[in-house]
Amino acid sequence: MCAEVWHFCWSHGVFCSIAHPSRSIMWLTASLRSCQSSPFLSTSLHQCMFGSYRRKATRLLHTVPFLQKLGVTCDGAHAHEPWRSPACNRAKDAGLPPMLCKSFAQALVDQLLACGARGPACSLANASLSLSLGARVTTAAQPSGRKIPPLVPEFSRTVKVSGPADQLPCTSKTKLLSAWTVPKTVFCTPFLSSLPAGSKCLRASPYAPRGMAPTSEPATFASTSEPTAGAEPCSSAAGAEPCSSAAGIPTIVMGVVLIPWFRGASRPLPYPSSAASATPNVKSGLELLFGIPWSPSEFVEQACNAKHPRSLDQGVPIGMSACIDHLCEHSSVSVARERTAELRKWMLRKKELDESFDGPEHCKKILAGKPLKLFGEMVKAAGHADANLVRDIQNGFDLLGEIPSSSVLPKKTTVASLSIEDVRIATPANQRAIWEATRTCRDPEIASEVYRLTLEERDKGWLTGPFSLADVPETAIVTRRFGVRQGVTTTANGVAAKIRPIDDFTESLANLTCTCAETIDPHSVNVIVAGILRRKRELVSTIESIVQQGGVHAKELECLRGRLQFAESQVFGRGAAQRMRAISKAMKISGFVVLDDSLTEALLFLKDRVLHGEARMIRACDRSTYHLFTDASYEADAPAGLGGILYSDRGLLLRWYSESADPDVLEAINKEGKQGLIYELEACAAVQGVVQLCNSLSDCNLICYCDNEAALAALIKCASDSPVVASQLNKLSMLEDEKGISIWFERVESSANPADDPSRFVFGKLPTNFRVRWAPGEELLF
Repeated sequence: MCAEVWHFCWSHGVFCSIAHPSRSIMWLTASLRSCQSSPFLSTSLHQCMFGSYRRKATRLLHTVPFLQKLGVTCDGAHAHEPWRSPACNRAKDAGLPPMLCKSFAQALVDQLLACGARGPACSLANASLSLSLGARVTTAAQPSGRKIPPLVPEFSRTVKVSGPADQLPCTSKTKLLSAWTVPKTVFCTPFLSSLPAGSKCLRASPYAPRGMAPTSEPATFASTSEPTAGAEPCSSAAGAEPCSSAAGIPTIVMGVVLIPWFRGASRPLPYPSSAASATPNVKSGLELLFGIPWSPSEFVEQACNAKHPRSLDQGVPIGMSACIDHLCEHSSVSVARERTAELRKWMLRKKELDESFDGPEHCKKILAGKPLKLFGEMVKAAGHADANLVRDIQNGFDLLGEIPSSSVLPKKTTVASLSIEDVRIATPANQRAIWEATRTCRDPEIASEVYRLTLEERDKGWLTGPFSLADVPETAIVTRRFGVRQGVTTTANGVAAKIRPIDDFTESLANLTCTCAETIDPHSVNVIVAGILRRKRELVSTIESIVQQGGVHAKELECLRGRLQFAESQVFGRGAAQRMRAISKAMKISGFVVLDDSLTEALLFLKDRVLHGEARMIRACDRSTYHLFTDASYEADAPAGLGGILYSDRGLLLRWYSESADPDVLEAINKEGKQGLIYELEACAAVQGVVQLCNSLSDCNLICYCDNEAALAALIKCASDSPVVASQLNKLSMLEDEKGISIWFERVESSANPADDPSRFVFGKLPTNFRVRWAPGEELLF
């Protein structure tokens, strides 16, 4: 199998590698020897240099030049565990050490970047987001976690430092306490004479020093000199494709890497057959990646230059964006004339076309009357990327096997876990199991409605039946259909439940045969700018009924939560987060859920919010943007401090605060007797920064920066298990709704946070007359 994959990758220009113990007899098999008939690289390493407990010699056979830096052999500076019987070592020997896995992945990333691949964006303005995620950002619905890049990169730059381990300042993810001068025996890329204090080691990995040392002459794979011993021949039979991109300098494409070749390149390729011939067993080194911090003034400047996410052009489909631009550039009369002419053109064309259906018979009734030929010409005229769309519609889409690519939808590869033949073999037993599963019915009302809707589809020609199990062929795949209640709808006979039928193709194993290179990215509520009054009334009626009954079934509560999430996403602010957590907690109870005070309060709050809350708005003009930096200090030898600074969008300091939290306040906050309170203090500092410094602002954008990850997560979610933080977040959401302030929370590195000084009572050049005073004992506890 390894050999088959190797040859497939080589013939298709895909990077590949094979790893196995160096002294394994597997390398002598015919299959693995056949892999070495094509140009290759071989790298040997000892896993103990990457954190393994034993000196395990491993060989990599690969086509990735950057993997050569993993060729690190044991330096003898550490102890190894003794070898034992295979039965005792099976668990430990099952996988590779984590450091080796990370180093391997990073080497592959470096190789792809060297080949021209685009790395992840370091700032939100340069990010390429999916349509749904971009819409969330533009409408200021901030995603949690690290789903999107920051507004400002965390570090001003990154540098790679490589050299002997004893010459480096650290070997783990730590910060430099003082400036470090780069020794002459250490390479720094890009070059810096010294690393400033606060520089953070982001990554550390062993490497082969000689392979990474810079050279005065450019590295090439071709040479007019005699090939080295053990060189492997390279020809078109080995996957190389000649191409003349420049006069006198032909090129060869190997995998995905364009490698320049000079005259005489038909000689053997000097690929070493082992790492020993390329990298002698010298003393191993370390490669460290350092993040160089911003200074506070530099970060403030970068933050003020960065736009608020609501000002970014994200989340609008390309076609819609072009349409909006066209409407803005042309008069309404011109647009009306253009549309009329286009409509007339296609109406006349429809009369000219012969729309007789020439597809499969089973599709004829469904597609009868559909002008597919006209549709095909319109698709082509519009320049739509899915050139086979009309053909696929005409022939129908297979429920089993590979799903054709559209070249339009987002890329995401899904590989089948079962073949069609496997499913056909399992079909007889699966038929009986699914048939028996339909005998029980939890909700007769839903089952009756699903049956009625199925008969409607049959009458339209979409289905045939009904059948008994004896009528179904043994090789036919049976799929169970069930219903989901999706609210209520108004009919001629009154109000009725809206039931949606769903076919469970996963249970019938049909979905497991599907291979697809794309995924569906449906428009979320952030893309569809709409608020349906009927849905509001339905939610209000449902909540009032639940409160009146004093309880609800957990399944109905789950359905209500989904509908509330849809409605809540169209209401400005983040005040519903705590109440949604109460509903989520109640959903975990099986059966009938009796309402308690907290759940009743949550339902009534959400009802009023959906009914009376201010709708989220998309504005054509930018609002004023302010930048708030907050921080807290909590150390044993100093009083706890909270600080914050508010800047305008031009970087002018507007207001600032610095307050200390007395021991009585800290004791009241720390009712659980925790060892540290920095999370609570950081969250309180951020909330009070908004309350105290932004109270006079309204109808504006605000970007709040803090340097604590846990506090940042709580601020984004507007939810916390800490009673003090939860109370502060309620104040934040109320002020946000009352003032119409759209708040976006961001992280800033501690060394770049200008609020670090006032949190430690270092006022420096902060203007005294711009200081705002408040009482922590009153604001944090009441």
